Amino acid sequence: MKENIERLMIEHGFTLKEINLIKSAAARSDYDILQEILYLKKGFYGSVLSFLVIFLFFIFVFVLSDNIHYTSLILTFFISIFLALYFSAIKLKYKSFMFLRKHKG
Repeated sequence: MKENIERLMIEHGFTLKEINLIKSAAARSDYDILQEILYLKKGFYGSVLSFLVIFLFFIFVFVLSDNIHYTSLILTFFISIFLALYFSAIKLKYKSFMFLRKHKG
C-alpha cells in the first residue's frame, strides 16, 4: 500500500524530495503517509483563508483611508504575502489537496 501511494504521488507531480519530507513528517508524528497528506490538505484551506484575509485587509485600507502612502502600503502587502508563502509551504499543500481531490474513493 505504501509503495502504491508513493507511486501515485510521483505520477501526480510530487518530487522525491517532497515525498521524503512528507515521510519524515509522518515518521515524527507516528502517522502514515496518507494521514499526513490529509493534514496538508486541511492546511491548504487555512492558507487560502489567510491569503484572503491579508488581501481583504489591504483592500479595506485602500478604500477606507484618506491619507495613505501607497508605496509603503504596496511594499508591506508584498512583504506580507512573501512571508505567508514562505512559512506556509503552499506548494506542498496544494499538491496534497489536488492529489486527494483526484483520488477521493
